[in-house]
Amino acid sequence: MAKDGIKDRKFQGILYPDSESYRCDDVLNVLKSTFPEFAYILHDKDTDENGELKKPHIHWVGRLKAARYLAALADDLGIAENMIERCRSFDAFIRYLIHADDPDKFQYPLEAVVSTFPINKFFRDDEETTGGTAGGLYHRCSMQLDE
Repeated sequence: MAKDGIKDRKFQGILYPDSESYRCDDVLNVLKSTFPEFAYILHDKDTDENGELKKPHIHWVGRLKAARYLAALADDLGIAENMIERCRSFDAFIRYLIHADDPDKFQYPLEAVVSTFPINKFFRDDEETTGGTAGGLYHRCSMQLDE
């Protein structure tokens, strides 16, 4: 491993449920077991500049206790390095999962976020919502991916 590679504690990425180079559920399971703090959402209602639906995709974000090289993480996940990047702001990316700060994009419900930790603190306007847990909502999203 080159010492000049990207090393960080926070990463974000994108996955495609219909990928032929990896199994999305397998990668999500590895992410869940790798990151103590991990959240993701299926974006299946995003549109492009012409109003056409974009290909369904999953945005994820995770925070580690100790820094790791991006290349090693990609290797562990079995996905290409260009599917992962360093996350500059964990808090902002949690909000991006539902497009909280971009009213021109589809507004996903907070309940659609699957997380291993309470995410309500990232959304000042809705203190009652605690988001999902890796158990129940994770299973529901996996079922949606198989449809």
